[in-house]
Amino acid sequence: MRHDPITPPLTQDAQATGPEGVTTDQTPLTLLRYRVTHFCLVKESGWLDLGKVTALVSVNESGKTNLLLPLWKLNPVADGGLDPVSDYP
Repeated sequence: MRHDPITPPLTQDAQATGPEGVTTDQTPLTLLRYRVTHFCLVKESGWLDLGKVTALVSVNESGKTNLLLPLWKLNPVADGGLDPVSDYP
């Protein structure tokens, strides 16, 4: 399933110059789907399709947080790097 990006693409005027003078497009990336493998107690989640709004609904203690934590670990708000002792099975 493919979703449109949350923000519209920027025009030609909205480009920046990256390293060594290479012009880079500043269009934000949109996460369309992801999967979690070998993280905490999750062996293989399968692909999770995402939209502009995605809800994870399930009973308590079913592993919803273990599906969200890897996303947070990729771009943490605070000190949240990966800890090999607690993040890997």
